[in-house]
Amino acid sequence: MGLRHTLDRIRGSRALQLEIAAVAAIVLLALCLRTYNLTTLPAGFHGDEAVIGLEARRILETGSIGPYSPYAAGQPTGPIYLVAVSVAVVDDVVLAVRLVPAILGTLTVLALYVVMRRNFSLATALSAAGILAVMNWHLHFARIGYPVGAWPLLAVLIAGALAEAVRSSDWRWWAVAGGLTGSGIYVYNAHPLLAAVIGLFIAGYLMVNRKGSVRRDFTGALVFGLAMLIVMIPMIRFATAENTYYWEHFERDSVTDSAAWKELDGPVDQARFLLTGYRGIWNWLCCEPRLDHVDGTGLTVLVPPAMFLLAALGMIVGLGLYRKPLVWLGVLIVLIMPIGSVVSIEGEARRTLVMAPFLAMFCALGTAGTVEIARREGRRFAYVTAVAALLVIGLVIAQNLSLYFRDFADAGAQELILGKPIADAANFLDEQDEDYYVYFFSNIWSVNYPTREYLAPDVRGEDRSHEFGEFGFAVDPARGRPLFVFLGTYLDEIETVREMYPGTEITPDSFATRPTFRAFAPELP
Repeated sequence: MGLRHTLDRIRGSRALQLEIAAVAAIVLLALCLRTYNLTTLPAGFHGDEAVIGLEARRILETGSIGPYSPYAAGQPTGPIYLVAVSVAVVDDVVLAVRLVPAILGTLTVLALYVVMRRNFSLATALSAAGILAVMNWHLHFARIGYPVGAWPLLAVLIAGALAEAVRSSDWRWWAVAGGLTGSGIYVYNAHPLLAAVIGLFIAGYLMVNRKGSVRRDFTGALVFGLAMLIVMIPMIRFATAENTYYWEHFERDSVTDSAAWKELDGPVDQARFLLTGYRGIWNWLCCEPRLDHVDGTGLTVLVPPAMFLLAALGMIVGLGLYRKPLVWLGVLIVLIMPIGSVVSIEGEARRTLVMAPFLAMFCALGTAGTVEIARREGRRFAYVTAVAALLVIGLVIAQNLSLYFRDFADAGAQELILGKPIADAANFLDEQDEDYYVYFFSNIWSVNYPTREYLAPDVRGEDRSHEFGEFGFAVDPARGRPLFVFLGTYLDEIETVREMYPGTEITPDSFATRPTFRAFAPELP
């Protein structure tokens, strides 16, 4: 008996070591994919990323900026406080902003593994984490400095806490789940819809659960609601204060304010419009993307067809084979969250990003569940099915990595959307002498655009383009040494200035063949 017990302990120890090694490998892969060439992929530095950096600096200067920022159309400030820490300790200003979502994205992979391991098999947990680690959709928002990158992590933690609360009926887990759900309002504007989905899940659970104590279940739900309310109090006070700007974001992006909605004739047309929009969101995610000019998505599909079909299989298998609370919650999230994009304008990828880890979960359930069903037909059939499942997972991984690191990584496709010309110009200006006074020509960006303000905060200058200023090439030496900077449709205007003033083009050699900007320094007497 003693020898057998010792052997069992050794086997268990080896199995644990192998599990830890596998998880570590997946998390390390996720971290590498999210930090490799992070400052140059995506190309450029979007104005919304710059706003996060500027707000992080404001936090470092003032200590607090409240729960909500008015910039970038208005956004919760929760993740920005994390960026402030990064800005304080990381020298590279672009890396400082993008590193936080990259780390949070990596932690999401680990969190998904833990939640899946608590609710399903080891193979299923490893598969789900591995798929999320390479998912094109999740990769993009883990590599760009938008606060929405924190949202999937929060959703996985909420799902895990709810699964524990339902399993144990422990009021403490209900409190954790409620607190996490309430904290989402400090992460992303679209979180209220996720909170509503979670409320629907809890209501359904209370109605159908007949195994536990009804009193304990309702007490747990009450604790959940109370914890959520307590956490939300600061934002509620802000949103209901006089002269608040909290609701401006929702009003601006509401589909009911669009011309297409106003042309509809009654509830039937409106319902048909929303149903068509819902179907269109899924079509956009997997088959026919269209470009989003804020976050750069839409250059490729976000959910490759093989992954889409595998996740659909996983939902069917999960509901038929496992029937666990986590499966039901995942189904609700996947089916309902696209409505957020239907009732708003653009932002499809951002407003539905919270679905990403749950699609990974269903992909894993699809493969593991299929193998489990095949095992009932015999060992040989199970082996064949397992090999086929591995091939499908391999295809999903290859498609996702190719979509991001081959198709999306084309700098030419990204540069205007994510502001590569203004970022290049700002980085150049930041390296110049402070006594320069810049005359800025651009048809897209002002000299006061957040990207310039964050990357080159000490630059002095004015707009001279038709779009943002008073066009002209006259200079005022009293303001400082003149420096002309040209972007976009004004690139060739450098030839006009060259004829007017003696001087030198000081555009860096690295931009000689394909300039994103051009700079000319006149030599005045």
